[in-house]
Amino acid sequence: GRLTLVGAGTAVEYLVVMQRLRDERSLQSQLSRGVVQAREVDLAAERLSDFYLDAEPERAPPTDKLKDELAQQAKELAELLPTLSPSVHALWERLQDWLAQNHAVLGQRQVIEAHGDLRPQHIYLGQTPLFIDRLEFSRRLRLLDPAEELAFLALECERQGGAWVGERFLEIYRRRSGDNLPAGLVGFYKARRALLWALLSARHLSRGGGREWTQRTEHYLRLGLAALA
Repeated sequence: GRLTLVGAGTAVEYLVVMQRLRDERSLQSQLSRGVVQAREVDLAAERLSDFYLDAEPERAPPTDKLKDELAQQAKELAELLPTLSPSVHALWERLQDWLAQNHAVLGQRQVIEAHGDLRPQHIYLGQTPLFIDRLEFSRRLRLLDPAEELAFLALECERQGGAWVGERFLEIYRRRSGDNLPAGLVGFYKARRALLWALLSARHLSRGGGREWTQRTEHYLRLGLAALA
């Protein structure tokens, strides 16, 4: 007839013991304050690269539908923000051109169950780097080429004023994995993610978001165009 946290008995509820992480250790916080330390970036990049190398590789899914997927994203984005249509069209054309010339390159890549949503706010630096908020609800969305996941991280770091951080993650992955990355692949992955996140930002406007979301959309489009310049 008593409740207790120890000993035997019938479980009636479960408790989760959580650890609060220090906000100032997040990569996003350190980027905003301009205090990122190269050594701590290297430790995080090494740990992440080892995670990729330990994962079981799988053949990349067919890319047949990728062109249609990108076209649909560009169409929706242009409809949401007609004033940005020229930039959206230019980015879509560059993505399309790259795909036409490098279709076989994507088909030769391998995927793993990666993080799925690796952004600076999900990385905590320090002697023991931590990666949080892995995308758990969809294995399909976690199945990524490590180069694409790192390209997205590099895009986000660049957007937040720390391009060198993303480049460092990519360089350490190249070195530890031996994956030399075909020419233009990282740029394509960056541009692909830039289009997607420009669209996700623009969708906030239809939900009552303010000018900040238009500015973020514009920024993603600029980064995407630059990645495939």
